[in-house]
Amino acid sequence: MQHKKIQYLLIFLALGLINQANLYSQFSEFSNDSLELKPKYGILFGYDLNFHSADFRSLPGVPSCCPQFTGGTGNGLMFGALLDYPINPRMEVNGRITYNTIDAVFSKFEATTIVLDGEEAVGEFEHYVKSNFALIGIEPYFTYKLNPELAFHGGFRFGFLTKSNYYQIEKISKPTDRGTFLDGRTYRNQSRGSLIDSANRFQFGIKLGTSYTLPANKKKSLFIVPEIFYTLNPTNIYQNRDWSINSLTIGIGIKYRIPPPPPPPPTPPIAPPDPELPTVIKQPILAVDVDAVEIDSNNVVHKDFTISVEDFISINMRPLLTYVFFVDNSAQIPSRYKLLARDEINKFSEEKLVNLNAIETYYDLLNIIGKRMSVERDASITLTGTNADVDLEKNNQELSRNRAQSVADYLINTWSIDSNRIKVQYRNLPKLSSKKDDVLGQQENRRVEITSENIRITEPVLTKDTIRAVKNSDVRFIPKVLTEVGLQYWELSVKQRNNNLFSQKGNGQIPDAWDWKMTKHNAPTDDEDLSYNLSVIDSIGQSGASKVKRIPMNYVTIDKKRRSGKIDTEYEYYSLILFDFGKSDLGFEHRKVVDFVKDRISNNSIVVVSGYTDAIGDENINDKISKERAEAVLKRLNINQNVSIEGKGESVLLYDNALPEGRFYCRTVTIDIETPINK
Repeated sequence: MQHKKIQYLLIFLALGLINQANLYSQFSEFSNDSLELKPKYGILFGYDLNFHSADFRSLPGVPSCCPQFTGGTGNGLMFGALLDYPINPRMEVNGRITYNTIDAVFSKFEATTIVLDGEEAVGEFEHYVKSNFALIGIEPYFTYKLNPELAFHGGFRFGFLTKSNYYQIEKISKPTDRGTFLDGRTYRNQSRGSLIDSANRFQFGIKLGTSYTLPANKKKSLFIVPEIFYTLNPTNIYQNRDWSINSLTIGIGIKYRIPPPPPPPPTPPIAPPDPELPTVIKQPILAVDVDAVEIDSNNVVHKDFTISVEDFISINMRPLLTYVFFVDNSAQIPSRYKLLARDEINKFSEEKLVNLNAIETYYDLLNIIGKRMSVERDASITLTGTNADVDLEKNNQELSRNRAQSVADYLINTWSIDSNRIKVQYRNLPKLSSKKDDVLGQQENRRVEITSENIRITEPVLTKDTIRAVKNSDVRFIPKVLTEVGLQYWELSVKQRNNNLFSQKGNGQIPDAWDWKMTKHNAPTDDEDLSYNLSVIDSIGQSGASKVKRIPMNYVTIDKKRRSGKIDTEYEYYSLILFDFGKSDLGFEHRKVVDFVKDRISNNSIVVVSGYTDAIGDENINDKISKERAEAVLKRLNINQNVSIEGKGESVLLYDNALPEGRFYCRTVTIDIETPINK
């Protein structure tokens, strides 16, 4: 009841203050001085009246015979730091960090009937609980000023309890001169301690209040601000106990803001102007040049050099992983797979899949299958949809069926494959599943498996590519710029014909040098000499450029080598059909590829067999598995000269292991063959 009275009193005071402020605002105007928009910093102190609303019988884990505690009172202290940030003369955003002590006293009297001197009499027990808490609060709020002095505030308190202690006792209050409990004492259930582990450490509150600002000095940089706030705290103090605390805080703040600077000194008298002299304009010096040198593999500098590029024929065999992987709880084919429109399929052919690695080739899997089935008209395939069999996919065979059907629909609707040639089946986990309790294994189990009795449908992709080899050296460009005023912009350009092969540009100070490391992706494409130059703009807008210089080019094409009868080198790259996780034995598909490769090896061929694994599992075990895979392939090749093997384990990951197909393609053995040929 007392709590309600104080709430009504606060509402009445607020309405009265608003009415008085409206009257006062007719005679008081806000200053447009920029000083009013400067932030204030300060400290504050206050006294809390705490109103406890409760409905519980006992504290957590503390024995009690009380029929019910329903309410209590207490007090406390508050102090903290504050920041006021004005938005305009009337509005501010504010923040505080406070430390509050909160006391609570509950006293419940329980009447009972006792026997006193052989007659019934009225007895009474007192159930007494005293608690004290400490709370650190962060209080963001908003301020609206009715006039420069009077303001209203509203916001929140996010509090964190740091202490929760209690003292409890139950004693006989009537009669006061006699009577004991069974143990001979006049009290029972006496205990004290900390209940912080049972408390709701986070306390949320809604704050409303008003304040009045009083200047404390002439500079209006120091202020004393009395205030009153009411905090409504709906969060229960203890878990599973109906006990919340509302507070009325009467406080005072001391605030400071940076005063305005002192007025500038008076302006000195204007001196008579100097006599005008003729202006001599001198153009700042700007000279630009750039040189190119070669840095070979031994870090030796060569001023006179030629760039050499040579083309070679390469045969590249990539295994075809006949799994289409899906994201969690989805039957939509992921966007990383290349899906064609019907009017695009005539342009697709495996011969165009040149200069691609295994993963890049794999993303055309459905188009490769569609094209091969268009050619092999008697061939049929089986699509087996599977799921991870966990969470939303647990025993969800309908999802497995939809995944297989989505692959079938693409082949039927885009590649016009007769639906009678496609068998759709489904299950939960794949027959050869990855680890069900591992996140990466679950990714690998969300798939559609494509199988066919016609080996032409799923055999590896074999292409004849042209690879470009660049001399193992870098080209270093060294600028020479003379300027008196500094540079604003610079740009280096290296071209072959109209193709920009290498460029660098920037603002301000120019680097000492630029190094161009040529690769097959940015190397010159014909035997035309390269041209390069440097252009600059200085800080006052003058432009300058070096003269165009040239780098000789030696480009040896395959056609040139054939016409000259030069001994050439052919490179062949083979990857085995992928190994199962942790396995190194050769299956039928592996033996077929190895036997094909064996027939490609000549007496003068240099062969490198490399084993790889994915990143799953122990690194030492992966090193061993990769070596065993390479040794199994070498044993099948049955060669003992000009051959080397290596097990690279997971130290060299061929592809991104974040995707299931990347991990599958890492479980492989590659066979690289270098064979000199005389054309």
